[in-house]
Amino acid sequence: ISFVQGLDIGGKIYNGYAIVNNTESKEVVQEDRIYILGEDNFYHKIGDVYLENLSSVKERSLDGYNLPAGRLNLDFKKQKMIKQDNNIIYYFPLKYDGTNSYKGSYDSIITQNNVTPYADIYKYIYEQPNNNLKKAFYMALGREREATYKSTTTNIQ
Repeated sequence: ISFVQGLDIGGKIYNGYAIVNNTESKEVVQEDRIYILGEDNFYHKIGDVYLENLSSVKERSLDGYNLPAGRLNLDFKKQKMIKQDNNIIYYFPLKYDGTNSYKGSYDSIITQNNVTPYADIYKYIYEQPNNNLKKAFYMALGREREATYKSTTTNIQ
C-alpha cells in the first residue's frame, strides 16, 4: 500500500493511495499455480485432461522419499544468483535434475488447449478418481505454503 498526501500539483493538493497485488512472489501461493509432473516428463496445469488418467501422474524419489512431483509456477521462472565476486548467474530451477529434463507442457500451460475449466479447484480435485493427482496437488500446495519439503506421511488419500 502506498499513500501520497499533500502533494502540490499547481493550484490543487493531491491526496491518493494505491494497493498493489503481488501473486509472483514465494510468499503468495495460489492453488491454480501448482503444476503436476506427468509420466510424459512434462509438468501440466491442474485441469489438464492428461492428468485425469489413473496412471498419468509421475512419482519420483526425492531425498529418499517417494514424493509426487507437484511444483509451484515460480520454479519455471529464470532465477538469478549473485556470487561473492559480484558476477550474476542465471538459472532455471527445474531445467535438469541429473537424470531427467523436466519441462512445462506447452499445450497445458500456455495454450491451455487440453485444460478443463473449473469453478472451484478443491471440488475439481476432490471429484478426480486419480488419487496420485490428489496426493501430488495437496503435497505440493502444503509444501509451498508451509515451506515443508519432507513429509513423514506415507498414506495420503
